[in-house]
Amino acid sequence: ATYELFSRVPLNNAKADARYNFWGVVYDADINVRIYDTLDISEYETVEYFPYLLSTTLSDIIDLNATRETFRRPDGTLAGMVIQDAALTFAAPGPVYRLSGNMIIENDITLTVEP
Repeated sequence: ATYELFSRVPLNNAKADARYNFWGVVYDADINVRIYDTLDISEYETVEYFPYLLSTTLSDIIDLNATRETFRRPDGTLAGMVIQDAALTFAAPGPVYRLSGNMIIENDITLTVEP
């Protein structure tokens, strides 16, 4: 895999701050695959990149209330951090769920997996 950012912040410290950057893409899942952090190796801290820019214009910031599907990868597989209540249904991405890496569900978040 090719990464654009590597977290070298030891786990249990402050998150690495990469907010307000333009990543060349506009979806969480596309950004996640560009970052090497706790989702890839548990000894390093998470990189916080939200909110992010949608273009190179500094005022073009993603809607802070946007639905974030950080765990659905561009190739249809699942991996990453679940940061909002979510459901995996027969239609999306089912009926077969393929994991391509670790999935971490944050405290007080519900991930419903439907058959």
